[in-house]
Amino acid sequence: MKIMVTALGMILIIAVICGILFFCKYKKEMSQKDTKIAEMKQFVKKVVVKKQINIDEDFPNVLNTPVVSIERLKSGIVKNGMVSVGEYEMSLDEHWEYPRQHLHLGETLGEGEFGKVVQAEAKDIWKRGNDLVTVAVKMLKDDHLDSDMIDLVSEMELMKLLGSHQNILSLLGCCSQGGSLLVITEYARNGNLKNFLQKHLHHSTKIEESTLLTYARQIAQGMVYLSSIKCIHRDLAARNILVTAQYTMKIADFGLARDVRHTEYYKKTSKGRLPIKWMAPEALFRNRYTLQSDVWSFGILLWEIITLGDDPYPSIEDLAGLRNALKQNYRMEKPENASTNVYNLMMDCWSFEPEDRPNFSSIVERLKELVTDARPKVVDGSYHSENSDESDSQSVISTTESSEDENEIRKPFLE
Repeated sequence: MKIMVTALGMILIIAVICGILFFCKYKKEMSQKDTKIAEMKQFVKKVVVKKQINIDEDFPNVLNTPVVSIERLKSGIVKNGMVSVGEYEMSLDEHWEYPRQHLHLGETLGEGEFGKVVQAEAKDIWKRGNDLVTVAVKMLKDDHLDSDMIDLVSEMELMKLLGSHQNILSLLGCCSQGGSLLVITEYARNGNLKNFLQKHLHHSTKIEESTLLTYARQIAQGMVYLSSIKCIHRDLAARNILVTAQYTMKIADFGLARDVRHTEYYKKTSKGRLPIKWMAPEALFRNRYTLQSDVWSFGILLWEIITLGDDPYPSIEDLAGLRNALKQNYRMEKPENASTNVYNLMMDCWSFEPEDRPNFSSIVERLKELVTDARPKVVDGSYHSENSDESDSQSVISTTESSEDENEIRKPFLE
């Protein structure tokens, strides 16, 4: 009996010792895990924007697009002008930074797989009192990728460089500190041009060709400006044109835009979805983009406008089918409601060789003549009546949602 008690005692002692050892090992492992997590938390992603300096005297007005990348950075290493914003860390640009607390987000205007655009009210964004201005805000969703962040920052940085033109959507500011990145732009009450045109199909009053050509001419004027700074849009389509309350056309969505500085063309090297039905043959066959590639896209956009938002190449479903059709010199038929002269302009834009296409300056002049030659218009009162044509080649419709706001777009928020 005494031996059994002794044996049980030994077993109990051994069990206690094993338990203590197991507990110590578990505690050590948990401590190492906590240390690892703590070390991981010391790292954030730093958004790096490298601005290119123009040192070529022959091209003083050429756009230099910044190069955006993301680097891992210890959160403890915070330099002047750098503030942690959770997952990402960005440099403070005082010229464009807008107080986050003055921005009140509202309803969603549109969204994609990784980002969305919401309507918002911005307090004192024009720096002239406590007035509230309706704006649009672009942001990323929670499940976005680093590449999406790079794309959004790249688009924002490009918009900073675009300058001000009444037919280009203007950047108003951004919120890059103390939270997720918010990119603030002008608000277009009538949404994108494609939806705007399609809604008109449900109205009984016909919208005349001259009014549609006025829309096209405004867009061409914006493209004259982009061409002058050698910026290729690469996604010129009705869905990327915004319509203000005053029916001013604003070219938007510069996510695919590239500056072409010396090379005169941009070759795509990364994978991604591309707007194939709006792409020129050189882009489809050789991945080559020039300023004249946007002219081809404008021809497709003009077709969209005249057909009130119809989908181009309705009988062609995929890239292979489109390539085969273009190789056989196929072009879309003349829309039923298009005049011969308007269709001739489309066909000129669709010349197979880029050098055979008109430039945007000549397109503006041709559209001006077509508007003048078109018959008088009677437009549904739910839309608008045509403004008289301006002699200034830089302006067809001079009104915007606020002419005073137009002049304030480029003013900094912090001085």
